[in-house]
Amino acid sequence: MYAYKFLSEFYLIMPVLIPYYKAGGLADTQVFMVQAIYTVTVLLLEIPSGYAADVWGRKTTLILGACGLFLGLAVYSMSSGFFGFAAAELLLALGSSMRSGSDVAMIYDSLRQAEAVDRYPQVQGRMELATRLGTGLASVCGGLLALLFLRLPFYVNMANGLVMTAIAFTLVEPRRERCPREQAWRGIFRVVDHCLRDPVLRRLMAYWAALMSSGIIGIWAYFLHFRHHPWGTGFFGLLFALFQVSAGIGSHASHRLEKRLGRSVVLFLPLLLGPSFMLIGGTSSLWLVPVICLNGFLWNVAGPVVFTMVNARTDSRVRATTVSTVNMAACLAYVIGGPVFGRISDAFSLPRAFLVLGAAVLAVSGPMAFRILQAPDGRDQPAG
Repeated sequence: MYAYKFLSEFYLIMPVLIPYYKAGGLADTQVFMVQAIYTVTVLLLEIPSGYAADVWGRKTTLILGACGLFLGLAVYSMSSGFFGFAAAELLLALGSSMRSGSDVAMIYDSLRQAEAVDRYPQVQGRMELATRLGTGLASVCGGLLALLFLRLPFYVNMANGLVMTAIAFTLVEPRRERCPREQAWRGIFRVVDHCLRDPVLRRLMAYWAALMSSGIIGIWAYFLHFRHHPWGTGFFGLLFALFQVSAGIGSHASHRLEKRLGRSVVLFLPLLLGPSFMLIGGTSSLWLVPVICLNGFLWNVAGPVVFTMVNARTDSRVRATTVSTVNMAACLAYVIGGPVFGRISDAFSLPRAFLVLGAAVLAVSGPMAFRILQAPDGRDQPAG
């Protein structure tokens, strides 16, 4: 699973997408339309794909997720216009949705079957570290491959999808009671309704949505913030790689921090994102790069704790659907928050938008973290 996760976001194509779109004749509006197609597709499929994993099996959907990655990259490598790029993004979004929730559910149930569920935060942290290392390495390598010719990152990434598919076939599905087959919309509604009615799950969803959406908005905002500096695109690739690696380290360190300092510290540490965003908005100095790396660490440090609590409150039959519901809340928050951030930046200024983003993190995540810790199973102790 570590290898699967490393390859799942090993997107060599990321640094070259904009030049590739332009070489394909896309206007600026069409560029954003292609990316919007991906985001909306993931949003619509997030929960149904989790339900499919609970009904069909997590291994099945992980195989489909790897196939979706391969097919999307294959279509991209052969396309040179808007409709081809849009079709590629649809396939990539399908693959991403099939993987989301399935991996977490499979790992948790495997550890539970092995009577080692107390190891889940540590394993989840390592999985996230593998993912971020893959993303960071790919962001550097993709730009280098494109120096040879522009389509080369797409061809190499296709091989990545094939290896992922082979790895998925080697996974072993843990024993569990399957989700009963019923009308899909009824089963999905039942799980979503439970997530919204359960006070702890509801707070965890709000807390995670605020952190994830603000972190993703921040990534793109950093590039906007430094766009006038003559450092070149190589700097942005390196900055993105440093952010991703820092995020992986944060997730990997989560279990140790919780064990030594307590759950409350891990849940409240990400609140430092608030003043950090405000600081970044106030200056564009190169000395802010360490702060941005720190933001990557803070962005992901609470992830294993959040999903440990989510899994502990979830029936194995609907675990993937529940995890997907939590992820969908984060996706929805980004879809809403991203345009709001951009609108504030256009209407006022980018520093003002950073200020509002920092305030929003504190206003949402702070109260949610406090109320999560008040729950009976949210007490300040090591997970497990």
